[in-house]
Amino acid sequence: SNVTSMYGMFRGCNNLTSLDLSSFNTSNTDDMRFMFYECSNLLDLNLSSFNTKKVTSMSSMFGWCRTLYKITLGKNFSFKGKSITDTSAQAVLPTGEWTKSDNTVGPYTPEQFRDNYNSSMAGTWIGQYIITYDANGGTRCSSITEKIIWSELDIK
Repeated sequence: SNVTSMYGMFRGCNNLTSLDLSSFNTSNTDDMRFMFYECSNLLDLNLSSFNTKKVTSMSSMFGWCRTLYKITLGKNFSFKGKSITDTSAQAVLPTGEWTKSDNTVGPYTPEQFRDNYNSSMAGTWIGQYIITYDANGGTRCSSITEKIIWSELDIK
């Protein structure tokens, strides 16, 4: 409860696939920049206890978390922290569409999710990624889910 900065706390932890931080007390935290930056294999993240009311910067909090497809957020979480108006200091989830796991809310783009998230939307969210093609007809997979789907298609 006395921690004020979580800057880069899990940065570059490439071996993490699932992280449950539901017991973290973030009520006095003001800096969450780069907290999960480059956690390139992170699939599932539980931030249900996070209180971001005092946070003044969340820049790149989820940067390069390209495999993140499941996140649990609580009633005291806000992507904007302490009314951050500069969008570069706000947290944004990876590319794709985000829908609440019970399908009652969404889908939202990462920006729509950031701008619309409020306490009534607390719960688990699932990312559904869009597959893009390069000029040579190749695919760029944004999530582990896509990679599994494409691997299954290649087998058939």
